[in-house]
Amino acid sequence: MQEMRWLNHLPGGTLEGGVELANRVYWDISWGECGKQWCVWVGGVEKHLLLRTDARESLDAFLYGLGLAYAVLPEDTFDHLVFQVKRWVEPEDITPEERARFGGSASSPEQ
Repeated sequence: MQEMRWLNHLPGGTLEGGVELANRVYWDISWGECGKQWCVWVGGVEKHLLLRTDARESLDAFLYGLGLAYAVLPEDTFDHLVFQVKRWVEPEDITPEERARFGGSASSPEQ
């Protein structure tokens, strides 16, 4: 038996809400059944297997931990993390509001 005592810290109080947080920093997580097992993949078009498990509880525990890692950050810290990751991954996704709030260039971090 597992008990997710901090599930209410995830957006919407759901594992999906935690995955949405991770996806804001470009994990592009998806999960589901793969044969008789459960799998977690990362990546958009080109998916890569991150986790394969026999137990749904293991899948849930993994997603719970992933979501909590981001959910426990102060909101401003998380937003700054999102901005920094965007600078590396998708600088064209940086909004004018993010640029004004966090400063820096919308291009690569070396500039």
